[in-house]
Amino acid sequence: MASSAERPQPPTTFEYPVQIEVRRAEFELLASVPYLDLDKLARAARAEIELDYNKPYSSCRHFVRAIVEEGMVTDLVVEPCCSAEETEPASPELVRLFNIAHQHVTSPEGEPFRPPVPVADFMANAAAMGLRWIVCIEICVFNSCFHCCSGPHMAEVICGKVTIDETQP
Repeated sequence: MASSAERPQPPTTFEYPVQIEVRRAEFELLASVPYLDLDKLARAARAEIELDYNKPYSSCRHFVRAIVEEGMVTDLVVEPCCSAEETEPASPELVRLFNIAHQHVTSPEGEPFRPPVPVADFMANAAAMGLRWIVCIEICVFNSCFHCCSGPHMAEVICGKVTIDETQP
């Protein structure tokens, strides 16, 4: 599987009012992606492409799909890593923390992904474009970690199960 174009970065820490550790998730394209028929997708009126899972540092893996309309990638959709019964909207405090964490791990350089993009152009650099469009962050406080994702068209921040990092003292 191909991994994201960006190198994994070490965790970033900041105070809020306790020390917070955050890191961006990487994207790992599915092994089937290189075998997609891009000419057919370019002629498709509508299609959904299964692209990847983000590669988290915990067990929560959000699945990512690209929406193709008239041969153009028009949106990326991220799905929760938990079942509907296990998923709850993030609390207002967790959303605030996610937004602050996002500012700490997002590089100001690099142009954001702005759809629509022709399928062939998108697929040539899908992992990097996914990283610029969908933000998935692991936020750790007191050895408990939340894995949350958001994107421009998502109504809310999606968070997975809380994980406990037992390797930390």
